[in-house]
Amino acid sequence: MLIIIFSVWVSISGVYPQTSNGDIGAVYTMSNGAIMNQIIVSSLKSNGQLTLIQMISTNGTGVNTSMGDPLFSQGSLQIYSNCLFAVNPGSNSLSMFSIDRLNATNLTLVSVQQVKGWFPVSVTVNSMYACVLTGGNSTGIRCFTYNMSGLYVVPSMDRDLTSYISQSVPPSGPKGTMSEILFSADNRSLIVSVKGYNSTMPGYRWFITIFNDTSRYQRLISH
Repeated sequence: MLIIIFSVWVSISGVYPQTSNGDIGAVYTMSNGAIMNQIIVSSLKSNGQLTLIQMISTNGTGVNTSMGDPLFSQGSLQIYSNCLFAVNPGSNSLSMFSIDRLNATNLTLVSVQQVKGWFPVSVTVNSMYACVLTGGNSTGIRCFTYNMSGLYVVPSMDRDLTSYISQSVPPSGPKGTMSEILFSADNRSLIVSVKGYNSTMPGYRWFITIFNDTSRYQRLISH
């Protein structure tokens, strides 16, 4: 079963020069296949028409489930500059692709690295780091520096969150599952969103300050 769980698009006429066939962008969708996770690449025309161009392996795996969104999250695919990042929930890894600046439908797999914990669900990226959130029975955060040669683990930024929250693999949700990881506006903190169960156990956000190998955790309840 092919499960389409998330997609992003980039403008060829903006960051990427327009191609001769009239395409204005590219759309990337993740299959989350249990045997092979793939990025499904389509071209986008000005009238909204999508044309399938290729399916490229992430060199990782997804999860075999009949649910429409087995990750219960946002941010499983992210674009920054000419790089595409994709989580692999089944193989506990992060894949990084380079995007051809002349044709955004051309992707090249650059690197695949293991994350911290089980079942990655969300990745956030800025100009220096790509940080991944895991949402299984061993939860955590792992950050990487990156360039066109690959992803590189920053051990001092690893964080184990299992004592705060853990789930099954795959997670049983959507209640009580990890939702998303983001950088704060000043890039000094990571923000993690967690779904609630009910009005007496509401969702919340963690603000995790990472600076000089130390962390400060602040939990804010969502109302």
